[in-house]
Amino acid sequence: MTVSFAGWGGETQSLLFLRRLPPEGRPEMVQGLHARESVPGWSPGIPRETTLAVAGQCGIPQFRGEALPQEKVGLIKTLQEKGRRVGWSGDGINDAPALARADVGIALGTGTNILQEASDLTFLDSDPTRVADTIELSALIVRTIRQNLFFAFLYNSIGIPLAIFAGSTP
Repeated sequence: MTVSFAGWGGETQSLLFLRRLPPEGRPEMVQGLHARESVPGWSPGIPRETTLAVAGQCGIPQFRGEALPQEKVGLIKTLQEKGRRVGWSGDGINDAPALARADVGIALGTGTNILQEASDLTFLDSDPTRVADTIELSALIVRTIRQNLFFAFLYNSIGIPLAIFAGSTP
């Protein structure tokens, strides 16, 4: 929550309370990541209090506000040194170094050329639900590839000896 006030004559004359709502689709993205047993985190450059409020609304267990670009890169490096694979999504120029450092960098929205160059994947819209959908699609693709390799190995391990045996008999 952000509080702004106006005053004159040494006295507060008005207060304005602003509550930041989570960006559209963010809670759904977090739910999708939780369903895949991923641990979502959030390190925006916005004030800590706002980060705390939005993270709580979205169910993000690990967060840090007022993060500078080099702090984001340091966080990713620390997670990678612990053996974790890190995916990072971002929509601002301050996310470019983190996108480049992450195992998979995902740029949301058209952004700038540097953001697109730093990321592995760029969505033309800023819908964060596409992140979880992309992870799900990637898992399906990997599973299909593994199944195809298994059946190719099985076919060849049976078919080649049969072909050799059939070709050697008179």
